[in-house]
Amino acid sequence: MGIMDLFIASTALAHGSEALVTRDVADFRRIPGIRTETY
Repeated sequence: MGIMDLFIASTALAHGSEALVTRDVADFRRIPGIRTETY
């Protein structure tokens, strides 16, 4: 997972996002509290 992915995930968590829409589901699923959806 790259630094920009970590930045995206931390921003989503800080803002209370319910889901993160991404094609990179495998990396983001490793982060507790992030629900992912793919497109």
